[in-house]
Amino acid sequence: MTSVTTVGLRAEYGRAVVGVASPRLSWRAETDVDGWRQAAYEVEVDGGATGWIADDDSVFRPWPAVPLRSRDVVSVRVRVRGDDGAESPWSDALAVEAGLLDPADWVASWITPTAAPTPGASPAHHLRRELELAAPRGAEIVRARLHVTSAGVHTVEINGVAVGDHVLAPGWSAYASRLRYDTHDVTALVQSGANVVGAVVADGWYRGKLGFDGRRAIYGDRLGLLAQLEVTWSDGSVLVVATDDHWRTSTGPVLAADLYDGETFDARLAVPGWSAPGFDASGWGPVERFDPGMGHLVVPLSPPVRRIEELPVVDVLRSPSGATILDLGQNLVGWVRFTVDGPAGTEVVLRHVEVLEHGELATAPLRGAAATDRYVLAGGGPETWEPSFTFHGFRYVEVTGWPGEVDPAAFTAVVVHTDMERTGTFECSCLLYTSPSPRD
Repeated sequence: MTSVTTVGLRAEYGRAVVGVASPRLSWRAETDVDGWRQAAYEVEVDGGATGWIADDDSVFRPWPAVPLRSRDVVSVRVRVRGDDGAESPWSDALAVEAGLLDPADWVASWITPTAAPTPGASPAHHLRRELELAAPRGAEIVRARLHVTSAGVHTVEINGVAVGDHVLAPGWSAYASRLRYDTHDVTALVQSGANVVGAVVADGWYRGKLGFDGRRAIYGDRLGLLAQLEVTWSDGSVLVVATDDHWRTSTGPVLAADLYDGETFDARLAVPGWSAPGFDASGWGPVERFDPGMGHLVVPLSPPVRRIEELPVVDVLRSPSGATILDLGQNLVGWVRFTVDGPAGTEVVLRHVEVLEHGELATAPLRGAAATDRYVLAGGGPETWEPSFTFHGFRYVEVTGWPGEVDPAAFTAVVVHTDMERTGTFECSCLLYTSPSPRD
């Protein structure tokens, strides 16, 4: 009897949350039989099976059940039958979760710091909301979801813990037409009693420099946050905490953050515990509701941007002018993480380029982009830092201001890009094609 299995079941493009009521399904059949072909498939949704459907296709097959409603979570399995009559076992179950499918599901308001932005300055802003989750009698938290997006790029924390592993969210879109939002499962992060939801928002594509002429604030001149936390209790009750004018805001250690120019971080201004209960935010300023003119809120179709790979320094170069330059061995997109120990107030500066010219940084291809990250030490022991609100295309990094001799082991390149699934590989004997840094 032919052995066949069904793998890779996904809804739409494979995100954990779907943005349509009737998501299409895709899967793969694996077998060691040459020429095997699928002749039919059967889908099971929450235990209800469709019966066999004659179809040799396994990509974007129609949703076989009643349309999903916002926030629905269903379990889906599939099995296939070949033209030889061989049937696969049921696939592993896939949890299909619907996002907020109707604009009316959003009760959150866009918020922004009340203080007007300072011309020429681009600090990131912290926003926080402390809340009390009072459990109904005998009830426990069974589910919590955070729906979040921003005018700018953001990171999010709940009770002092980072939410998700996405970077530079929500990315770049035609803001007036559509804006992506993420849905995070934060069940493990919330608790009965005091909780804090916090976010840091920076310019990104929305308010930062963009285009060949490096204009700023093409889409808007005020940073904003839209967030909606939904907590479900075991008795079926739901508590919603959303962005409104009860949030508080402040600047922090990120003094400047721009995709072209880089990030400036003063660790002396760090705010320990700002996203945890019990923090004194009495000195923080108010927020106000505003309309950033965004289009439809949509669930992303593509995978998120993540930290994908880490690369060591392969060489430390000394330029003709005496500058210290790190060679990462290949061009990459991302940034550099480092660990440094030195006196408070010491400023470490990293300048990024793709190529060298006569042994020095070739900055002409950058046009007006500074591509420079700056870190000011807090002092008092080793400090590890990496930027959160910028990225660079580079191979070489000039280091200035380093306290003592530059140790290449203190630096790691963090490769950042869309977390695409690898579907193939290429091999050949020519180093020109296979080596990131072919040598003569």
